[in-house]
Amino acid sequence: MKRILIALMSLFLISCQSTPSKTSYNAGQKEQLKKNHLELAQAYTKKNQYDKAMDHYLQLLKVLPNDSDGFYGIGEIYENVREYKKAYFTYVKALKLTPKHYNASMALGRLNIKRKKPELTIKYLKPLTSTALVSQRPDFNILYGKALYLTNQKPKAKAAFSKLPKQSAWMCPTRVFVAKEDLRKGNTQTIIKYFPWIQKNCESTSSYANALYLSSLAHAKTKNLTTAKMRFFALKNLYPQNPLTQRLEYRLFNASQTAGNQNNLKSTKPTLNSTSGKIPQS
Repeated sequence: MKRILIALMSLFLISCQSTPSKTSYNAGQKEQLKKNHLELAQAYTKKNQYDKAMDHYLQLLKVLPNDSDGFYGIGEIYENVREYKKAYFTYVKALKLTPKHYNASMALGRLNIKRKKPELTIKYLKPLTSTALVSQRPDFNILYGKALYLTNQKPKAKAAFSKLPKQSAWMCPTRVFVAKEDLRKGNTQTIIKYFPWIQKNCESTSSYANALYLSSLAHAKTKNLTTAKMRFFALKNLYPQNPLTQRLEYRLFNASQTAGNQNNLKSTKPTLNSTSGKIPQS
């Protein structure tokens, strides 16, 4: 962490002063240096060796002080170490240097979803829609579709989702996301409608636990406790250590208690530990 802090100071000086390296390089040499530093930095980032990765990005910026890929890489390190504010402004710097920088735009879009500011996600992603190849990328359409859905632009969101490949790897998290957002707004029918398809196509994916959880909650809200409990036991059998299982057991216990029907759940209120988490992001 100390190395990263030192690197932050170096980055600050580079960004403020834009002082190039004293060594003179021609265009071909600069391009080769950039390629070498990026490859090494990206390799170290994948290994979580962020101090070494940062060193290479900073060396790159000494030679090319306005290189957007260098700033994007540093932003990625900040994000990985949960320095989200610094990551955000470093991505902005990369995007100012190269408008429509795909990775920087996507990173800003992703961070704004986390910040619950989907309108800013749209701001950063919308310029990319004019690029035909980008507008067909599944990762782009999932993120852009989510932002549109969260801002109540459902027809446009569906248009973005419709561009996804008809494969479970893409469709499962998308359908779970839509069902989750609808359930938060009180619409129980989306997950009830989607669940048979999800059960058939997503059982081997990470989305299935979320689908079981949401389906159980939806059926509990509609007073169909038999189906709600069936989904709960399926979740418990498949994912006994998942925090969702404990949360669901607690909520179903309360629903059963209200309905005066506790036969299929524990007769005493389950104990929840401090590790109970939120619904994982889809």
